[in-house]
Amino acid sequence: MIIGVSEAHVRPDRFDDFRDMILSAVREFPGRYPGLVDHEVLLAPPDSLLYVSHWRSEGPGRLRR
Repeated sequence: MIIGVSEAHVRPDRFDDFRDMILSAVREFPGRYPGLVDHEVLLAPPDSLLYVSHWRSEGPGRLRR
């Protein structure tokens, strides 16, 4: 299993809008990326957000940055 972690630091006055945008964007990921086993967005207000993804392997279908 491959675990990916992405961290974003956001201006506190933009945190809620950014959180909403990220949650909306990743909602479709399981259907679009067959190798994605699980994912979650972890919030650490006022300015930090983590996206954690769990993948079957590094093979085709894995989300790339």
